[in-house]
Formats: sequence, C-alpha cells, structure tokens
Amino acid sequence: MGAASVNQAIKGVCIARRFLSEDDMDLACEPRFRGGARDSIALHLFSVDREREESSETDEVTLTVAASSIPADVAGAVANKVREKRAVKLSCCGAAAVSNALFALAYAREYLAKEGVDLCAFPLLCNEELSSGGETRTVVKLVVCVHQLGGEETEEQADEPPLQAPVQQPVRRGGRAPNARSRASEPVRRGGRPPKQGARSNVDTPDA
Repeated sequence: MGAASVNQAIKGVCIARRFLSEDDMDLACEPRFRGGARDSIALHLFSVDREREESSETDEVTLTVAASSIPADVAGAVANKVREKRAVKLSCCGAAAVSNALFALAYAREYLAKEGVDLCAFPLLCNEELSSGGETRTVVKLVVCVHQLGGEETEEQADEPPLQAPVQQPVRRGGRAPNARSRASEPVRRGGRPPKQGARSNVDTPDA
C-alpha cells in the first residue's frame, strides 16, 4: 500500500467507526508488514466492544508525525512511552504523515512483541485550528491501545498437528537412493531412449 492508499484506508476506518458507534461497537486496526518486507503494510481490522476499559496509564503524550519523520525512530519513541506506562496518541496530517505513523506502529509492534506486548490503534478524524487566521485543518489521530500477547495465537498453534520428520531412504553406492520400483532392463534405441510400449525392438535376438 502506498501513502495515498494508506491514507484513504485509514480515513475509511474512521468513518466506519462512526457508523458502528450507533450499534455500541468499535473498530480497531493493527498495521502489519506484508510478506516480510518493510516497504508495504496491511491493516488488520477487528471489532471490539464500544465500552472498552479505560487505559491505566498515568499520563498521556501526543507524538506528532510529519511527512519527513522516520518511521523506525517514531516506533522507538512509541515503544519507550509504552514501557513507561504512558498513554500514546499519534497526530498526523497528510497522506505521507499518516503512512509514516502506521509504519511506525508496525515497527513498534515488532519491538514490543519480544516483551509479550502488542499494540492496536483506534483512528479518528479531528479538526485542529491553525495558529494564524483562525483556519482549521483535518488531522488523523491514532489512539494507541496496549494489550498482552498470547491467547488466540497460542491456542491455534497448539491445535496444529506436529510436524513429521521425512523418512530417510537407504543410499546405494555412488550416493543415489534406489527407486521405489525397479524397472526391467529394456533395449535402448539409438539416441538413448527405450522403445515405446508395444513397439517392436530393432535388436535382433538369436534363436534359442
């Protein structure tokens, strides 16, 4: 997903959250890297109860992400704030900034996974007043939610059948394993190919 696609996708999630609020439901997202690469992400969405528990963090910090921000650096700041038990919000304006913020969360999830901690985000659209002229601009804010790893993934892995080791075949001299079926020796034509089944052989056999 490019920056423009990521921006449109997250705005769609913001609008979907408004619709779901009428049914006392909410929608969270988990940014994930796609296919092991670090140049593309996917948003994993899941529904949660609207009345989720309030964060137990003592204070809140808002990190501003710009188009020039380095996602890995932002991820380090997010991970450190989470370790300090602080509530984190990411504020970003523009497609490039929104993309950097979501890439940063994907990195932060990897940083904290080794500590048994995972992150998800609740995106929302807000209007902010500019310092001059009284104009406003629309920004995306990502409210970061912290939860412990385990549970569903561990149970799914436990239900998987154990892997079986391949059966090792005896090896002939020369390093080649025997074939499952041994073929009878066949007369060979010129060119090294055996004759087709049912075809006459050109090799003369002496009379008994």
